[in-house]
Amino acid sequence: RWGWQPLRALRAGDRVRLVAGDVVPVDGCAVSGTARLVPAAQHGVLRPVKAGEHVASGEQLHDGALEIHAESDPNASRLARLRRQVQHAMSPQVHQVVSDHGAHHGGQITTLKQPIQQIARRARFFGL
Repeated sequence: RWGWQPLRALRAGDRVRLVAGDVVPVDGCAVSGTARLVPAAQHGVLRPVKAGEHVASGEQLHDGALEIHAESDPNASRLARLRRQVQHAMSPQVHQVVSDHGAHHGGQITTLKQPIQQIARRARFFGL
């Protein structure tokens, strides 16, 4: 039976119907339909998708319609794992370790701190 469900109720093995404008909620495989997707990290680039092809959480349907088979729960998707890694990298504990380590090693750790800050800025841009 088809109907609206909260994201937290979605489980691996469920089927999800998506139309233009929807964001793919979980990693999965298209089982029917065709669409063009905007990948989460590449705004403006359209990726055509048809049955049998993989879709990733965070991608948005630009046009078309798809039915997908969820391959994971929402908390196990690549996007969710990336979100957790970015949140960890932005945590005060990580910044303190980076600062302390840099102080003990003549400031050489600053080369690591800059990429972490760039990742944090990009994550905020994409709403992570």
